[in-house]
Amino acid sequence: MRPTIFNWSSTPKWLLLAIISTFIVACNDNGRDPILGNDRNVGQLPAVTAVTPANNTMNVGLMNPSITAEFTEAVTALAAGDFTVTCASPCTSPTGTVSMNSTNTVATFNLAAPAVLNELTLYTATVHNATSRATGLAMQDPYIW
Repeated sequence: MRPTIFNWSSTPKWLLLAIISTFIVACNDNGRDPILGNDRNVGQLPAVTAVTPANNTMNVGLMNPSITAEFTEAVTALAAGDFTVTCASPCTSPTGTVSMNSTNTVATFNLAAPAVLNELTLYTATVHNATSRATGLAMQDPYIW
C-alpha cells in the first residue's frame, strides 16, 4: 500500500494564494528583527579590550604618560567627558583631550599642560559613552581602571 501524497493541484487556487500571501505579509518586516526591531543583525555592545597603563600599575611615567583604551570595534570619537582621569582629594584631577587612532578603535587621553601626574598618587581612568560606529549601540557600563 502506497502512502497518499497531498495533491496541491486539487486545492482551490484562492486558498493557496491566501496562505502564501499571509506568509509573505507576516515575514515582510523590512529587515527588522521580529523581537528587537533592529535594522541590522543584533550586534554586541562595544567593550574595552586593553588599556595602558594596566590596572593597578605602579611607577607609571609622570611626564606625558600614555593613557589609552582599546575597543572591540570602531567607536565614534570620544569627548573629554567620555574619557576621564581622576584622583582623590587633595589631588587635582588632570584635564585633557581625547584623540582616536585612524581606525577609531583606540582612544588616547592626552593630558593638558602641564602634562605631569603627581608622585605617589592613585589615578583612576574611566571610559563611558563609547558608541559603535557600525550598530549605534553604546557601552552599557563605564570601564574603570
